[in-house]
Amino acid sequence: MLVRRSGEATVSYDMGGWPAPYGIELIVDAFSALLLVIVTGASTAALLVARGSLDTEICESRQHLFYTAWLLGLAGLAGIACPATRSTSSCSWRFPRSRPTY
Repeated sequence: MLVRRSGEATVSYDMGGWPAPYGIELIVDAFSALLLVIVTGASTAALLVARGSLDTEICESRQHLFYTAWLLGLAGLAGIACPATRSTSSCSWRFPRSRPTY
């Protein structure tokens, strides 16, 4: 994504195919794409280096739980790296201003 989209200003993606008023629209600019590469690259490097330690510390029948938790944490970090999202709570809701009553 970083190499392919480096010339464009932003990339917009409707998560799950739902448009912005009903779903979440993810917007990634060049800086967010660079942060995503750094975060996912560090995650991949950490998993590769820790492979031997994982085999000794966590039994094989429970390693899938560790990787599930790792991916959930990585998804959270990716969400922090790409804060430009438009969801149902911030896209189209406008509340009329109420006047103070005296």
